[in-house]
Amino acid sequence: MLTVLVPVAGVAAFALIIPLTIVILAVLVLVTLSYREVVQVYTKAGGSYVVARDNFGVNVAQIAAVALAHRLHGDRGRADRSRHRTP
Repeated sequence: MLTVLVPVAGVAAFALIIPLTIVILAVLVLVTLSYREVVQVYTKAGGSYVVARDNFGVNVAQIAAVALAHRLHGDRGRADRSRHRTP
């Protein structure tokens, strides 16, 4: 009985592929256009901190700065600890 449903499920999944692909491409286009606008407005250095500060305030900008700092320094700390483990 379940072997009969496999082709039906496959056709149903295939019917969803095109609409999902269109939605994903639309979101990708919106993100690209938004990013291009941000790059044109903020031509000087500063990155996400400056963009967040100007648009959302200092508190959100500090969260963006901490997230970037954690990403830059967080992996290195884990690598150093794993290298010096005792057996």
